[in-house]
Amino acid sequence: MSHGCIRIERPGELAVWLLKNNKEFNKDSVQSYMNKETSKVVSLRDRVPVYFFYQTAWVDEDGFLNFRKDIYGYDRIQIDLMKGLPNRRINLLQQNNQNDELRIKTE
Repeated sequence: MSHGCIRIERPGELAVWLLKNNKEFNKDSVQSYMNKETSKVVSLRDRVPVYFFYQTAWVDEDGFLNFRKDIYGYDRIQIDLMKGLPNRRINLLQQNNQNDELRIKTE
């Protein structure tokens, strides 16, 4: 399943896990909803943090090194940060202590 640039490898398993505290849903009912033409909106009781992993180079299961175009320009930002060089695209570095996250705002 994919939506734009977001890919979920096993959406059914994710849905079952997210809905584990909802008695209306189990593996079979999630699969049934996924097979329908219409959507079902379900609110989660608890917030779930979502982390995005963006990569332009990786080694696949066959041991081959793969490269893809860096369409967002994040590689340059990472390289500059690793070198300790200022990057003009970064204009705000903010630490949010409540949920221990680091936000980088780019121009």
